[in-house]
Amino acid sequence: MKPANPFAPQRRRRLNLLAVGLNIVVPWASFTVVYLALSFSLHYAMPPLAWMVALTILGVAVVTFLRASAASKMPPVERGEPSWLYFGSILTLIAVLAGCALGDGNYSVYMEPYYNLKDLATYKDVNPGKRTGQGLMDAGKIYFSNNTKLDLSRAMAFKNQVMFCVAPIVTTDTPDSRVDFWAVGTDCCDGLKPQFRCGQYANPYARAGVRTLYNWERPYYRLAVQQAEAAYGLTALHPVFFTWVEDPLDGLNEYRDNGLKWFTLTCMVVFIVNMVVVVSAATIYSKLGA
Repeated sequence: MKPANPFAPQRRRRLNLLAVGLNIVVPWASFTVVYLALSFSLHYAMPPLAWMVALTILGVAVVTFLRASAASKMPPVERGEPSWLYFGSILTLIAVLAGCALGDGNYSVYMEPYYNLKDLATYKDVNPGKRTGQGLMDAGKIYFSNNTKLDLSRAMAFKNQVMFCVAPIVTTDTPDSRVDFWAVGTDCCDGLKPQFRCGQYANPYARAGVRTLYNWERPYYRLAVQQAEAAYGLTALHPVFFTWVEDPLDGLNEYRDNGLKWFTLTCMVVFIVNMVVVVSAATIYSKLGA
C-alpha cells in the first residue's frame, strides 16, 4: 500500500450548513425568549408563568443535551461527524442559563421598580411640614409644594462598603424636630462632613421625588436617618425615601429605558458571540482532513 504523501493538499470536510445555521439561531432564540419572559411585564403580572416558560425551555435544553451526550458516545459510523446536535445542545444550555440569570437581574434592577412605581400613587402639592410619612406610604411619585427644599446642612451618611446618603426634605412649615421625607442616594456624599450631592440637588427647579424601592437599600438609609436624628435632634417616625428630581416621570421612565437598553444590547452581544463561536467551530472542522 502506497503511503500517504504528507505534503499533498488535504481535502476539506463538507459542512452541514443547515446544522450550522441552526446552531447559530436556536441558542440565541432560546436565550432571547427566556430573557424576554423574565425581564418584563409577564414576570411582574404572572411570575409563575414567566418562570414556567424559562424552566420549560431549560428542561428541553437539558434533555437535548443528555440525548446528544449519549449519542456522542456511539461509534462514528452510527452517529455521524461532526456531532452538531451535541455542540448545539451545549450552546443552548449555556444560553438558557444565561437568559435566566440576566433576565431576572434586568427585572430586579430596572423593570420591577418601574412597574411598582407605575402602580403606586402620585401626590401633588405635598407640604412635608404638614404631612407625615405614615400618611403617604403608598406614594411612588410626589410633587412637593413650592417652598420645599433640601436641608443640606443636616445631611448624613452611613457607610457599609457603599455610602448611603440622606438629606431632609423640608419647608418653612417643617417643625425643627420632625422630618419624615428624605432625599437619598448612594456614593454621592462623604462621611466626615456630609456634602449631599445626590439626584438633582443643585437644580433650583427640583421640587419632586421618585420613591426608592430597592429593599436592600432601605435599612441602610434608615440607619443614616437614625444617625441624623442623634446628631441634629430630629425625629423621623415613619421615614420615606426619594430620589430628588425636577420631574418624577423622567425618573420613572429612566428605569424603563435602561431595562430596554440592556435587553437590546445583551441580545445583540449574545447573537454575535454565539455566531462567532459556531462559525469558528465550523471553520476549524472544515479544515481537518478527511
